[in-house]
Amino acid sequence: MPNVNHAHFIGHVCQDNELKYSVNGVAILNNSIAVNKKWTDKDGNAKEKVAFIPFKMFGKTAENFSKYVFKGNAVYLSGEIDQENWETPEGQKRSKLVLNVLSVQYLGSKDKSSNTGEGDDTSGVVDQDIPF
Repeated sequence: MPNVNHAHFIGHVCQDNELKYSVNGVAILNNSIAVNKKWTDKDGNAKEKVAFIPFKMFGKTAENFSKYVFKGNAVYLSGEIDQENWETPEGQKRSKLVLNVLSVQYLGSKDKSSNTGEGDDTSGVVDQDIPF
């Protein structure tokens, strides 16, 4: 029986990028995006739920993402879900699901007037400027 492991998310980058390099020199970026769901309940009250999706990307994609995309920017991420497993120092087994990003599309700033960090003014950046 065939299997498919592919997920797509559109959301806002939650935090500053964490870019590191492996011992082999491969760039690895860790971050997460917030994906909001909005609806109206049966009483007419507006409701909202946020899911935080951790993701990883590698190589040139990771380096370019780190250079051009910042906290609060909207992105479209596509990739495979991976289960990471580890053991705590106390011997407890832990795991989490992570999106291994295969493709990225920059969708813009959440609020162009809120770009206050040094180097994070992407208001003049268009999709064609980002080499994903």
